[in-house]
Amino acid sequence: LIKHCYYESLKELIKETNNYLHVIDAIESINDSSIGIIGEPSNWLLTSKNINSFGEFNSKLIKIDISEVVNGVGKIENSRVFEKIETDYHNKCVCSKDISDSSKAYDSLKEVVTKYNLNALTVRCFDLLKYNYTACMALSLLNDENIVSGCEGDIFALFTMLVANKLTNAPVWMANPASINKKENSLILAHCTIPSKMLDNINDSQLTTHMESGMSVAIQGPLKISEVTIIRIGGNFDKILFTTGKIIETNMRDPNLCRTQVKIKLDIDIETWLNSALGNHQILVYGNISKMLTEFSNFTGLKIV
Repeated sequence: LIKHCYYESLKELIKETNNYLHVIDAIESINDSSIGIIGEPSNWLLTSKNINSFGEFNSKLIKIDISEVVNGVGKIENSRVFEKIETDYHNKCVCSKDISDSSKAYDSLKEVVTKYNLNALTVRCFDLLKYNYTACMALSLLNDENIVSGCEGDIFALFTMLVANKLTNAPVWMANPASINKKENSLILAHCTIPSKMLDNINDSQLTTHMESGMSVAIQGPLKISEVTIIRIGGNFDKILFTTGKIIETNMRDPNLCRTQVKIKLDIDIETWLNSALGNHQILVYGNISKMLTEFSNFTGLKIV
C-alpha cells in the first residue's frame, strides 16, 4: 500500500507516518482475524443472513453451534470472574445467582474463543434466555479484554466493531438508535453490553437486568461527555458510513430502553445520516477517528457513503 504525501515539518511527517503505519497494521490484523458467529443471526436482522465471507477482506468466518456455549455453562461450577464482578460493581439490583450465571457465560465463551482461536465473536444471545441468563455481562468483559464481541448474530456490526477496535486499540460499543430529535439534531443510542472500560465512572453504574426480558444481568452506566465517532459497514463489506458528534447527555435510565443510554448531537444533518444508514446497529468509539477511517477506506476500497 502506497501513500503519496507532502509535509512542511518533520514533526508533522513523523505524526502522519505513524498514523499511516497504524492503519496498515490494523488492515493486516483484520485480514488475519478469525471471527466466530455463535448461532444464527437473529431473525429480525435485515442483513447478516447467509454470510460466508467478508467481501475483499481475508478475515475467516467460523460458524459455531450455540450448544457449545450452553453445554459449557452447564459444566462450570465456580466462575473465575464472579468475585471480580461482585467487587467492581457496588450498586446492584440483581441477585448473586444471576451474576454467577452471567459469569459462567463469560467463562464458556472464553473457552470457545480459545478452542477456535477467535479474535472476535457475535452470539445469537436471545437463544440463551430459555436457560435464564444472557450474554450481556460476558460480552462486556470480553470487549474489555480486546476480544471484540457483539450480540444478536449481527455480522456487519461485529465486523465494524473489529475495524474500530483495531484502529483505536480500545473497546468499542455496539448500540441501537432508540430515537432521533430533528430539532436538536441528536439521537439516542442504547444497549445492554457496554464495556466497563468505556464507562465514565463505574461507581455511578449499576448491575440491572437485560431490558427486553427483565432477566439476568446487564450494565447501566454513564459514558464520558466526549467527542465520538459513529460507524457502520454494510453492502458486501464494501461500504462504510461514519459521522462525528458529541455526547451531550448520558445515563438517562429510561426503563423503556436498553440499559446504557447516551444522547449524541451529530455534526451532520440527522436526516441525512438516517437516510444513509447501512443498518440498525451502530458502533461508537470515543474521539474523532474520521481521518483514520478515511485512510482505512482508501486503502481497502471501502466506499464512503
